This record gives sequence, C-alpha cells and structure tokens, in this order.
Amino acid sequence: MSRKIRKISVLMGSSLLVLVMSLFLTGFVVIPGAENGWQDLPVRLVVDQNGHPDIEDKDGGVTAVTNAVNSRSTGWNSAVRGVLAAAPGNTGGGRQGDGIPTLNFTGSRVCSGGCVAVTFPLTNNRSEIIDADIYVNDRVDFTSKLENDGCTGEIFIEATMVHEVGHALGLGHPPGKFWATMYAYVGPCVNYQESLSRDDRRGLQTIY
Repeated sequence: MSRKIRKISVLMGSSLLVLVMSLFLTGFVVIPGAENGWQDLPVRLVVDQNGHPDIEDKDGGVTAVTNAVNSRSTGWNSAVRGVLAAAPGNTGGGRQGDGIPTLNFTGSRVCSGGCVAVTFPLTNNRSEIIDADIYVNDRVDFTSKLENDGCTGEIFIEATMVHEVGHALGLGHPPGKFWATMYAYVGPCVNYQESLSRDDRRGLQTIY
C-alpha cells in the first residue's frame, strides 16, 4: 500500500457539511486478509542502517525513524505495548517473502510519481502477516526533525514511516480521516501524522 502527496483544497457550503459528516462516520481500516496480524510479537523491524542520502541529520534519518516508530507515547507502541521493536541493521535491500520485515531507504519500481513510500505486507491463508517490506520513492526529497535547517518543502520521514509501519502491522487507509496517521495523503513539511490519532490506536487494538 502506498502513500501519496496531496495539495490542500477548500470546500464551501453544503459540500463542506457532507465532508464533515462523512469524516465522523468513517473509521479505521484493516487490510483484508491481514485481520490476525503478526503472531510473534514484537515485530522485529530492521531499519536500513545506511540511512537516506537526502536527510542531513547525523545518520540519514535512521535514529529519527527508529525513535518515531518505536515511541511509547506517540508511535505504535503507544497503542499496543510491545507490538514493535524496530532497530537499525542490514536489510539486504528488503527481500520480499523471506519473513524478515524491513524498512528500506531505497526505491521500488512501483512507487513513482505522486507515491511517497510503499509497503508490501505478505499474508497466509489464516489472515496472518508473515512478512512486510517498506520502500521509498527515490525522487522524493525527505527531511527529519533532527535536521538543523528545518523543512523547506520536503516530506518528513518520521510521519511517512510511522504511516508505512502501520501498513506493515495490518492497517489500511481510512477514508476521509485527514488527521489520522493512516490517512492516504501527506503534504510537504507536515509531520503531525507522526503521532497516532485515536482511530489509529483503535485500529491496531482491533488486530492485536
């Protein structure tokens, strides 16, 4: 599942009312066929130790991403304690189907154009997740909160990867929930989606 860049637009009148009503009527989404999640917890996600070449903090975003996805106050461990244990390591490029979940700072051919990053969860016939690999779009400029020069039109790697790890854990895109981490779209210099919303937490708790 992939995440895309979206520009913000304004709706007026009755259209706005319909939008607001639909937002509160929709909820979290679990990926079909992944309802039983991972069976061995915590999920030991390997974060690409090489980092991303565009991110100018001390290690190319490795620490920023690892801290964000592991966080017990804003990340996935705040929803289900002990669900995730991400750590830097050698991802081997993220070999799909090997049973080793990886987060790669390298690209995938299927993630291009408006795609920011993509996750490939693999499930079995018992609706269990048995592998997941995350990749980025090589053409997207990323930044992290740990960079000294702030954000100038880039995409925050923290919000991006907390979102993608949500897919790796079994969550899909909730329609209309623009405040949720798992919302399908992200904008430049927007990082509030690094912190889970109530809907994100409820979704994960449904699986685990």
